Amino acid sequence: MNSQLEQNIMESFRLVKSDVVKLQSLLTLLSQNQEKLLRQLGDTREKEISLYHHMKDLKAEKNVERNRMIVSRPIIKKINKIVKIKVNAKRVRKRFVASKTSRKFHALNCIFAKNIKPKSKVIFKSKNRALNKGLKACDCVKR
Repeated sequence: MNSQLEQNIMESFRLVKSDVVKLQSLLTLLSQNQEKLLRQLGDTREKEISLYHHMKDLKAEKNVERNRMIVSRPIIKKINKIVKIKVNAKRVRKRFVASKTSRKFHALNCIFAKNIKPKSKVIFKSKNRALNKGLKACDCVKR
């Protein structure tokens, strides 16, 4: 009976030893997988940070481009207005009038111009000609 007991004990120890060896190999495998996952996590974090900075740069570029567009739209509108004004100025020749005794000149449709008597009325073909004579522009001309 002693012998049978010893054999049973020996067999139990052998089984325990094989279980321990299996557990050690599984633990090693788990440890290796954990290290791989940690490396992948670190790579993912680096990529995430890189993408975050890239997106930030793209947003900044987009804002700069949007600001350029915002700034350029009014400039384009102003240029278009200037071009239209110049085109219209070439088509319509305004005439200006002044009194011989006055120091101001007026547009033909101005209230003050209509009050000037015909014998003291001086007509100018352009605003520059009136300015060259030393006359000042009435408010109707400045508008």
